[in-house]
Amino acid sequence: MKAELTEHPELDCPEGLKMCESRNPPPRKVFFISSLAMTNHKCEWDDEHIEVPERLESILTYLTSGETDVLDECEILQPCSANVDDIRLVHSDSYIEMISKTTQMNIDELESFCSGFEDVYANGQTYNACMLSAGCALEAMKAVMAERNGFAGAFAAIRPPGHHASQKSACGFCFFNNVAICAKKARQMGVKRVLIVDWDVHAGQGTQYCIDDDENIRLISMHRYEYGKFWPQLPESAVKHSYANTLNVTLNRTGLGDAEYVAFMKHIVVPVIADFLPSLILVSCGFDASYGDPEGRMKVTPGAYQWMTHILVMQSIKLNARLCLLLEGGYFVETLPVSVEFCLKGLLGHPLPYIPLKFCDELFLNSVHTVAVHYGAQFPSLQLLADVTGMIRQLKGIKEIKLIEAEYEGIREFSIPYPTRGVYRRAPKNVVDGYYEEVTWIIQSYYYETEEPRKLVLYFDEKTIQDETSESVIITVDKMASMELVKQFLQRHVCEASLGVVEDISIKKSEFSTDHSLKKKKMTVDVYRATTANICIALLKIFDEGFASDLEHMLLFDC
Repeated sequence: MKAELTEHPELDCPEGLKMCESRNPPPRKVFFISSLAMTNHKCEWDDEHIEVPERLESILTYLTSGETDVLDECEILQPCSANVDDIRLVHSDSYIEMISKTTQMNIDELESFCSGFEDVYANGQTYNACMLSAGCALEAMKAVMAERNGFAGAFAAIRPPGHHASQKSACGFCFFNNVAICAKKARQMGVKRVLIVDWDVHAGQGTQYCIDDDENIRLISMHRYEYGKFWPQLPESAVKHSYANTLNVTLNRTGLGDAEYVAFMKHIVVPVIADFLPSLILVSCGFDASYGDPEGRMKVTPGAYQWMTHILVMQSIKLNARLCLLLEGGYFVETLPVSVEFCLKGLLGHPLPYIPLKFCDELFLNSVHTVAVHYGAQFPSLQLLADVTGMIRQLKGIKEIKLIEAEYEGIREFSIPYPTRGVYRRAPKNVVDGYYEEVTWIIQSYYYETEEPRKLVLYFDEKTIQDETSESVIITVDKMASMELVKQFLQRHVCEASLGVVEDISIKKSEFSTDHSLKKKKMTVDVYRATTANICIALLKIFDEGFASDLEHMLLFDC
């Protein structure tokens, strides 16, 4: 199927967020798009380069090999190139023309041309591959926006990637910013609000620049930063910066994995979605935070990518929004295809793998709480998280979290001509084989049928207690407080399924009003403080019962 949609009326958001899952899940439509023609883009002068055609070849070979049947459940879209007018939504005419001229250059001219940018290569097929990459991304976006019923999601397996490219400059393997082009095109089609989630291990600074002129497009980027010492070594990639439409979550050490990435989705991305109410969620879906990837040096496993995708699917269903994942980085070719497969499983609604719980790294939690405080003025649900954290620590007599102040300690290392050779070295075969064996073992250790989970029911009225087979906690809410916001906070941060936690926490007879956003609540300071206090008391009761230990650690860790 080729999507022919040219304009799209705004999808209606529901009157209120229906926090309880539907007993009858909505129908799902999942699209997949790619083309081997994008493998014609390759580096002709450096065999050690890591952004190689094999990245895409390995994905398509694996997905069609019979080892997995996820594509049988997807509708395959016909690949096509973008038109120049759509590229112009983000990039200047002079820049587009400059990239198009690479089709006429010889190898020496191409290498000289590329040395004028930061870390790119090109050959005679690069421009065509870029147009096809952007075109496939647009087709995926249009396909999900054309669906009227149920959930619609898509995965675009594309290259070159795009999130480092800015309006007038190529950068970091990227020429045209695919995700920004899709966001701008969606806005042109009538979509009211677009959220971009970038979980590639590098900061998507190009996207940050490209969307800064439209407050109805927002970017959340979590990336390896190391206080600005990790590429692209920019102060604007810190938590605090001057770009109004971008929220950055910084990772200031390596070795982080499933627990941190899923916590980012649950406790930062989900509250932002609740406040921003996007009709379209685009993902800069990089896999260079994967276990074994030489660039990221993180430890995210394929199952966590399914969890991350699942969380976005659930939010999309609640909002009647659409979801589209666009491939960015990911250089551990041996496991890249499996990570893509697990994202597709997340889109398709396959059972989630049980992954043993590990508590989040405390330096990561420091970034999370800094983000909640810093961006609270824009996103009230993050402010509530920050205030709950502060109050519950005070109630427990734990010192307050010291937030990140001067985060940038980097030095920008960039000069022209930029080196075109010898920048990357591929890992030795024994190292690659070792990581591959570890990831294979991790995947084999996943299991999908656990013991019967411990169940906890939260009651807001003692008279409603009926289920004697489950443990229960009675939540008392003062008349001064907002019961609705207490329930919403608990539903969002406690009741949603948690990675590696074999427990089922639910709110009995939860009735949520249509007034779902803190922004729409006209509450006094006293009402807000009472609500915050009641949330803290409820959380302490839940923690005392031995539930939600991951959230307990996140709020009460010893800093």
